[in-house]
Amino acid sequence: MGVLTEYNLRAKLKNSDIKELTVEKGVIITPSAKQYLQERNIKLTVGEKADTSVEVKKKESKPFKKPEFMTALYGTELAYKDHPIIKLRGKLDSLQAKTLSAQVMAHKAGKSHITKDLQSILEYERKIMIAEIMKEAIEDNNVMGYSFDEIRLMSHNPKKYFGVDHIWYPSYEYGEIFAAVNEIRTQVREAEVIAMMALRNGEEIAREDIIKALNRLSSYVYVLMCKILSENK
Repeated sequence: MGVLTEYNLRAKLKNSDIKELTVEKGVIITPSAKQYLQERNIKLTVGEKADTSVEVKKKESKPFKKPEFMTALYGTELAYKDHPIIKLRGKLDSLQAKTLSAQVMAHKAGKSHITKDLQSILEYERKIMIAEIMKEAIEDNNVMGYSFDEIRLMSHNPKKYFGVDHIWYPSYEYGEIFAAVNEIRTQVREAEVIAMMALRNGEEIAREDIIKALNRLSSYVYVLMCKILSENK
């Protein structure tokens, strides 16, 4: 397995005007090398045979060892651990952890219906994360047994559907499970911001489906809060 570095590219492509570079399948591409190609508007493709004009550093004596300060981005592509996409994945991971903790709390309290709703929310969170990693589209689907159109109506008019007003100021009086679900809501909001930072380039959004899914997830969690508050009345 070889490694394509920015140094190799700069040395070999300094006086070149190529528009496309082919590397052999399995070659590790450093983030700085990828950025250099983007700056030069050179398209990177993967094929069976590499472009022989660019030297790919090979370590024949021992297998390539990933630096501890880097991690996998997509496939064999590596990125520094503070890469915006890696930060997004970390937030999605912590969001799932918060949801799981709330679910354990609901289960211990014997709230099977809340446990079930949190499981549905957790599965949706996992779908978002997998879709980002695998570069797959996020399909619209029901969460907690509701379509998004139904959830939108409920979240806009909780008084009609749950007999409670909009939740402007959460209170300790609403209980531990409510507080835990409210924390999930704040985590989703933070995930939305981090996703925008990772996926927005000027006015262009690389993955609008992820942004939309996180926005919808926030509504699902808010509706669950309204359901819990209605039961506590």
